Amino acid sequence: MEWLMAELVKNPRVMKKVQEEVRRVVGKKSKIDMEDINQMSYFKCVIKENLRLHPPVALLVPRETSTSVEMGGYHIPAKAQVFKRVSWNGIWASTEYVIANLLYWFDWKLPGGALGEDLDMSEAHGLTVSKKLPFHLLPTPYSP
Repeated sequence: MEWLMAELVKNPRVMKKVQEEVRRVVGKKSKIDMEDINQMSYFKCVIKENLRLHPPVALLVPRETSTSVEMGGYHIPAKAQVFKRVSWNGIWASTEYVIANLLYWFDWKLPGGALGEDLDMSEAHGLTVSKKLPFHLLPTPYSP
């Protein structure tokens, strides 16, 4: 979510367009549901583009096999490094819900009058890639 919010603040035209879509689809309801999210095509595109630019870790920490083994028709020798792929399907659905709510209920800006175009998007590499410099956003409540 950090990368997505940083990208949206850095690109105010995209932030405005995605918020307009979220607010138009939800209307004056007090609660966003998954049916609403499924109608948000631009929102879904923004999420997918953010995942393309800043993918979450897709593999768990590698393991080493202690013995050779046959698996799925493949021979895996002893001492081989094996990576387990992570599935984000259930987690990502709830993340979309959180992001849609953040975009619906709040307008966002950087503190101190800072401009999004000046936001440092440097990366810090580790098990995941995070922003090198943390950033803070100021929410302003939105009333439908």
